[in-house]
Amino acid sequence: MLSTDYILHILKTECAYKHGDSVLVGVSGGADSVALLHLLQAANVPVAAAHVNYGLRGDESDGDEKFVSELCAKLNVPLYTRQTNRSALEALHNNLQKAARTFRFSFFDEIASKESMNFIALAHHADDQLETVLINFLRGSGLSGMTGMSFIDPYDGVYIRPMLDVNREEIEKYLRRHNLEWREDSSNQTDDYLRNRIRHNVIPAINSVDERDGKGWKHTIHQLSNINALVGTIIMSLVKNVPGENGLTFQISRNDLLEYANPEIVFNSILHSFGFTISFNETEFPLLLKQQVGKKYFSGNMQLTVDRERWIVSENGTSQRQGFDLAVGEEIHGWECSEKIIENPAAFSGFEAVLNSNYKDEAIAVRTWKHGDQLQPFGFSGTKKVSDVLTEIKVPSNEKEYYPVLTINDEVAWIPGYRIAEKYKVTPETKSVLHIKWNR
Repeated sequence: MLSTDYILHILKTECAYKHGDSVLVGVSGGADSVALLHLLQAANVPVAAAHVNYGLRGDESDGDEKFVSELCAKLNVPLYTRQTNRSALEALHNNLQKAARTFRFSFFDEIASKESMNFIALAHHADDQLETVLINFLRGSGLSGMTGMSFIDPYDGVYIRPMLDVNREEIEKYLRRHNLEWREDSSNQTDDYLRNRIRHNVIPAINSVDERDGKGWKHTIHQLSNINALVGTIIMSLVKNVPGENGLTFQISRNDLLEYANPEIVFNSILHSFGFTISFNETEFPLLLKQQVGKKYFSGNMQLTVDRERWIVSENGTSQRQGFDLAVGEEIHGWECSEKIIENPAAFSGFEAVLNSNYKDEAIAVRTWKHGDQLQPFGFSGTKKVSDVLTEIKVPSNEKEYYPVLTINDEVAWIPGYRIAEKYKVTPETKSVLHIKWNR
């Protein structure tokens, strides 16, 4: 039976809750969220409520907000509300449901952070869980999709779902026992969305033949979740064995990957663990092996780059395109510029260089190289394209597009890891030098 004792037990055993932790509850006004708010408040958990009025159903949306406001006043629970509208949501995403989700979670995160709440509770229940798994099944989800939702978000540890093992029927029984009213969302009655079609047509059919009252499929999801966690440990062990150069960058060795019987499964699992939504099936994966170096695939803010004996996954790195001025005596973004007296200028190489200080008052800057950039390398009679130099010094494919150069009056004066331009060399007559250093 759904009760305060049950909800406290779940909070402590499944949601990492400790006595005195505060919880922000997402309350729509529907049966599930009303029951969750009442349960937590009755269990003496410090709670607050958050409600979003999407403005999508006119007076009905306003009625939901009014209902939640009156409920919270009756329960003496603090309430935070936020309004939006269709045009604002459509600006976030062309899928209205995804836009609403993004808006809702952003609002919840904002309030939880501002008010120092320990958890954000969502009212998903067992019927929602089964619907989610069936949706993922129909969409061709991998193993992770078949594990459904968890009591506590495995990534941030903030979002919790204390009623995930409770079915809708038990929730309504609880509401009736405590004489609690709730609101019905009219959009839930249509079959416009896949979830509603499953809710109205598939779930009742499953319940009618389920002799174990949900215990069987819940156990299956639990087992799949354990298997998925084990697979995840193996996958991340592979990634750690081939670490990336910096930040959110990592590499996957072809040889290591091809040791697996089904390398495309392992490969896709690695990509998905880092937020990729694209996959390579058994037909597409062999073609990926043949792609030329530098080929890129994009998914959200991540990119996959084909390199010589590996694949590189990294953030898109658009911020790296931004340039900045570098004045003498300044240190910025890992770059240093100073004027010095140096006896042996030739001793500097790699990511340090010395240039003729006659140019110290010119416009010195750091920027990403551009197509068409070239320089006459120190000691050479001819010019070279920067792109050819980067290939020559084997700059990784994922870094090449955003590789920085030092410029003087927007002319390439130094390619880090290579040479300075002949024009800016230090001569015997030079009394001091510009010492440039990139602490990459």
